[in-house]
Amino acid sequence: MYCIMMADALEIDMDDIIMHKLSKTKQKYPATAVRDNFEEYEARHLAARRLHRNAE
Repeated sequence: MYCIMMADALEIDMDDIIMHKLSKTKQKYPATAVRDNFEEYEARHLAARRLHRNAE
């Protein structure tokens, strides 16, 4: 609820935020690569975490 109230106060469109996040997730975990392949999903997830950690 807090996030919705904050977005409203900042006049940020929640639909845009959600669609942007879904787009990023789609790029990071394309269905054709990770569907029925947990090892591929996990490898991509761990690589993204390492990249995020190194960026900090």
